[in-house]
Amino acid sequence: MTLLAGVTVLSLEQATTLPFLTYRLACDGARVIRVENAERPDPNRFVGRDVLAEPAMRSYFLPNNCGKEAITLNLGDPEGQSLLRELIVKLPVDVFACNQRPRGYARLQARSGFMELTGETDGSPLVFGLPMVDLGAAEHGYSEVMKALYRRATTGEGARIDVSMLRSAVSWMVAPVALSSLGERVTRKGNRHQFFAPVAVHRTRDGHVYLAIGNDQQWAALTALPQFSGLARPEYVANAGRIADVERLDRELAACFAGLASDEALAALRSAGVPVSRVNTVSDVMTDRLVAERLVEVTDPRSGLRIALPAPPVGEPPALSFPPRLGEHNEKIYGDVLGLPPEQVAELRRRQIV
Repeated sequence: MTLLAGVTVLSLEQATTLPFLTYRLACDGARVIRVENAERPDPNRFVGRDVLAEPAMRSYFLPNNCGKEAITLNLGDPEGQSLLRELIVKLPVDVFACNQRPRGYARLQARSGFMELTGETDGSPLVFGLPMVDLGAAEHGYSEVMKALYRRATTGEGARIDVSMLRSAVSWMVAPVALSSLGERVTRKGNRHQFFAPVAVHRTRDGHVYLAIGNDQQWAALTALPQFSGLARPEYVANAGRIADVERLDRELAACFAGLASDEALAALRSAGVPVSRVNTVSDVMTDRLVAERLVEVTDPRSGLRIALPAPPVGEPPALSFPPRLGEHNEKIYGDVLGLPPEQVAELRRRQIV
């Protein structure tokens, strides 16, 4: 039995943050029903490639909406509001969620300070490769929902949860904020680390590897290898000395790595206990044994299109249904839950109530 089997989530959702949160709940076995306005549905339905030849089922919408059902409802109409209240009572709904103010989302990646910490030292701020402000707020919201369900189970009390994307993002910046309060400027360092060296991406003969030396013992292990023995200088024994001369150090490390194939570098450094990794493409990650054996495959029963998703970090990979079409479950939910016959649902659709 999955953790949240029997929990019903009704979600007025769009964009990324809330859909990813409810996707996480669906992975745990919750029944997730997304609610959209038929005339103005989730804008993400129209973003990405048209992989299904259906305008409201483009590729960017699909991943965060697997395992869900979907209904349409016009909440601008009093009759639609009445239907929503009936659904909440009769389903019954355990978690009611809403994120209906997307206009300010684009500003928040820069407002939280993430961009100031991302990019080359002398370059412009850069956007991170994932929408971490959105995903982070979703993860924080997910944990708050779990705490609320636990509170209900132990005390019988409900809870209201308000998640600020800005506060969520800034809450991760414990070290940067604390150091700034001590008068130290924390800013972007490219592939380097402000406090440890060497930390950098280096080109090999056939790719790139990421080296991250976190203490002086790891540095000693690296310089004990024949390929890097020329770097065993007294001034580099301590991290402070390596930080002070990081430009020269990285140049000389780059020369060492340039003469090695990635596999040679990885084998040598791993044998010495030095933290190092190949810089993988997304395709490489999908073929990694630890990832590939836990990929979740979701298949569209209509077209046969398959989507691969990474499994949640803990627990067994979930079985998920294909992302729902707009209003796909109107007849099922309005019929089974509210007892409306198909012809009445059709009339509500004609009148733009659903």
